[in-house]
Amino acid sequence: MSDLKSRIYACECEQCRALKWLIEDCGAHLVFSETTCGRLCELAVVAAKGEAGIPSFLVVGQRRKYASHLGVSLEGPTQNAKTPVHIEWAISNSKQNPKAHNPVDLGRAKASKSTGDRYFISLDGNYLN
Repeated sequence: MSDLKSRIYACECEQCRALKWLIEDCGAHLVFSETTCGRLCELAVVAAKGEAGIPSFLVVGQRRKYASHLGVSLEGPTQNAKTPVHIEWAISNSKQNPKAHNPVDLGRAKASKSTGDRYFISLDGNYLN
C-alpha cells in the first residue's frame, strides 16, 4: 500500500472516510499519487458532503485544505486549478461515457451537478452517511 493510501486509511476525517467509501462501497478505482492528487482531493471533498452537496465556489478551497491535511502539494494548472475542474471532468468523462478520454472510474458511484451549482457523488441515489 502506498504511503498516501496508508495515511488516508488511517485517518477518520470526513474526506478520508469519503475516499474509503468510494473505493470499498462504490468500487471506484482511484490513483493514490502524491504528485498528482488534485483529482483525489477534489473527489474526496465532494463525496464527503453527502446529500447536501458542496457549492462550486467552495470546492477549490476545500480541495487545497484537504491536500494540506494529507501533506501533499497541488502543482500545475490542472492539479491546482482555480475552478473545480476535477469534479467537472468526473461528470463529463465517467467510465460510463464510451467517448471519454482519460475517464474517471468511480465504480458504481456517479458524480453530478445540480441546477443550483452544487456538486454531488452518490451511489444509486444514496450518499455517504
